[in-house]
Amino acid sequence: MRCSRLVLIFLLLFITVLAPSRVSAQERLGEVKVDYIFGQELTFEITLRNNIDAASVQFYVQVEGDNNTRSAQALLEDSGKYVAFFDLTEEPLRAFSDLTYWYEIVDEDGETRVQNSAVIYYEDNRFEWDERQDAPFRIHWYESGDDFAQGIIDVAQQGLEKVQGLLPLATPADIDVYAYANAQDMRDSIYLSTRNWVGAHADPDLGVMVVSLPSGPEQRLEMERQIPHELMHIMLYDEIGAAYADLPTWLIEGLASLSELYPNPDYIILLNGAYERESLINIASLCNNFPRDASVAYLAYAESASFTRYLYRQFGSTGLDALVATYTTGVDCERGVELAFGSSLDQLERQWREDTF
Repeated sequence: MRCSRLVLIFLLLFITVLAPSRVSAQERLGEVKVDYIFGQELTFEITLRNNIDAASVQFYVQVEGDNNTRSAQALLEDSGKYVAFFDLTEEPLRAFSDLTYWYEIVDEDGETRVQNSAVIYYEDNRFEWDERQDAPFRIHWYESGDDFAQGIIDVAQQGLEKVQGLLPLATPADIDVYAYANAQDMRDSIYLSTRNWVGAHADPDLGVMVVSLPSGPEQRLEMERQIPHELMHIMLYDEIGAAYADLPTWLIEGLASLSELYPNPDYIILLNGAYERESLINIASLCNNFPRDASVAYLAYAESASFTRYLYRQFGSTGLDALVATYTTGVDCERGVELAFGSSLDQLERQWREDTF
């Protein structure tokens, strides 16, 4: 017992001696201001403490979900401040993610000091966002009024029920919905300007979806299509984590399409036209990705939705849940179907075509 007390006293004395020097070392380094122009540049400005003579100052940035660290040297300006720029036109940052940054100072004597990391949230600051919460949703919008936000909340809650009716997925703690007033602004935020057919997008690991909801008679229908669709992506990832990447693309997008409160009416027309022209895409070729061309991509979405709906009718929610669970073990696209349903992917595709057409 006495020995334990002596050890404790020694540890307390040891901490007392070390702690002040660590704190003061951090406080002596300087004060940092962070600013950014979304999609253009990220700027760090530091005013060093008077007793620090720096030979160099280097800033480091790590983006949430990205293990690569970016760096930029801070240059001394006439004002006496060191300023570091990151060109976001050359190396875009992931929107709506946390940016962890820290800096390193090498003084005139060659001693290196590293400032502890801090975090900022990289939001699209081209717009002044209003915010409203209704757990688990946080709605962000910049046009229209509270009625618009309430409509999004209503659809999101209905979508949550629809998703959980298809699969037994837990409700995430937080989901952010960013509603853009047009598709171009939305695509610019996530660097999809070359894919001008994309109307919504989710970053499941961030728990964020971006949707485009222009005003007009179609706005509510677009809510009912886009929001539940992206919600399925987020909830699937929230449930199975990194194994989400092991799911076939046709299954991910098929489940998301089944979640829509207002299914895309063009899908039936696309499917029938492709069947008549004998240009349907083999489901196996949609295991890993979808085509980038708009017309073929639409057909891929239509087929995935129809095929997944067929599986749902045949095997129910339990069957789809078993299929997802099978893929989380790491099996390939065709093997997963065989293990879950006892039939090959080709067999099920033939049955789907006979049933549908």
